[in-house]
Order: sequence, then C-alpha cells, then structure tokens
Amino acid sequence: MKTRGLAARSYARRESLKGSLRNLRVSAVKKAVNRRDAEDAEIRREKTIMKRFPEHQQNAKIRRSRDVTALSRLAMLLFCGLVLAAGFVFAAKQHFAAVQFGYENETLRNERKRLIEENQRLALEKERATAPDKLEPAARKLGLKPARPGQIGNTPQVHTE
Repeated sequence: MKTRGLAARSYARRESLKGSLRNLRVSAVKKAVNRRDAEDAEIRREKTIMKRFPEHQQNAKIRRSRDVTALSRLAMLLFCGLVLAAGFVFAAKQHFAAVQFGYENETLRNERKRLIEENQRLALEKERATAPDKLEPAARKLGLKPARPGQIGNTPQVHTE
C-alpha cells in the first residue's frame, strides 16, 4: 500500500508541476503581450504628441547668407560636365561620320571595279568588231570595194606661204 500511496503522491506532484508550468507559460505569454501592447501604445503616443513649443519661432525671418564658394564650385562642376558631355557627343559624331565614309568608300570601290570590268568588256568587243576579218564582209555589204594600188599612196602636200 505504501507503494501505491507513493505513486499517487508522485503522480499528484507531477500534475501539480505541470499545472504550475502551464500557469507560468500563460503568465509569460500574457506579460509579453502586455509588454508589446505597452510598446505599441508608447509608439502611438510618441507619434501623436509631436508638438513644438513655442509654435511660432522667433527666428523664422532669419535667412542664411549665400555661400558664394559653393555656388562657384557648382557652376564649375556644371561647366566641366557640359564640356565632357560635348566631348562625348563630338567623338560620337566623328565616329559615325567615319563609319559613313567607310560605307561610301566601299560603294565607290565596288562601282569602280564594275566600271573597269565594263571598260575591259567594251574594249574587247571593239577589238572584235574592228578585226580585219569582220570589217571586210561589212564593207562589201555597204558596197565598198577593195582599194586599188593607185589609190593608196602619197597625197600631194599643199604649201601655203
């Protein structure tokens, strides 16, 4: 029986510890929630309480003097930036012009090659057309006869003084 009583007490003690642990957990969670709610309320209070005293400042009409050195540095920086940008624009323009001249040069080179080939073809055609074996039949069709020996020779020279 003593063992039963010991087991029952042990069980009761375990259940009591579980309950107190559960209570501790619940209270810790409640404390955390309360702490978070307090922090949120503090933040909200800080946001809404933002008031300045006095509301109308006495020095509202005081103006800062212009910093001439800062303005001159800004102007110099702007000028340098513009010069740099203009340099880039000029370089780009020169590059595009060089590319354009390259294309035109290639076009003219191809045209020159084509014209040289055409000139060679026409010269060859002229040589073929003026060959003696081609001229004689064409001349006979026109009614021309071969030259007689007396027709070819020295022509009289006329001297005018």
